[in-house]
Amino acid sequence: MNLPPQSTFDSQFQDPTITRTQLRDFMISKVVLTYPKDPSEDCIAVAIHTLSKKIAIARPGDKTWTTIQNISFVMDVIYFKQQLYGIGANRKLYICDIRSYPPKASEVHVSYSLSFEGVNRYLVEWFGLNDNLTFADNVVLNGDFEEGPLVYTLSTSPTSESPQPRYNSQPMA
Repeated sequence: MNLPPQSTFDSQFQDPTITRTQLRDFMISKVVLTYPKDPSEDCIAVAIHTLSKKIAIARPGDKTWTTIQNISFVMDVIYFKQQLYGIGANRKLYICDIRSYPPKASEVHVSYSLSFEGVNRYLVEWFGLNDNLTFADNVVLNGDFEEGPLVYTLSTSPTSESPQPRYNSQPMA
């Protein structure tokens, strides 16, 4: 797959003493590929990059990565049911419109029962009776003790006042 070089991310870290491999490991924390239903559409590469954990996208043949400007400090992303989701360090869930130009993120209302500081967040596709988007909080206490994970299933329930789905989180037993 022909993707743009990492030097085209909109925020660069410059240090002549580190190698390209070290720079890649420092700059890019995750890359996912979309899988469109329509085989005539290209897949899209999605990367979490830089110290501010921004999301950038690129299609095969693009010359540069395009950063989604209205979201930062993203802990994880997942491509689920033809939508890209991101979860922020602030516990906010976002749906990212990666087919528009410029790409943008929209916050999704999610109600939570608990909130912790010092938490790693992960988005997971959970298979079972229902195909659900799930996220897990891994609580870090005093930097060396992990408790959890606390796992939440996000279920959509359309409301009459809004065509946008609302997400309700339920802790899993």
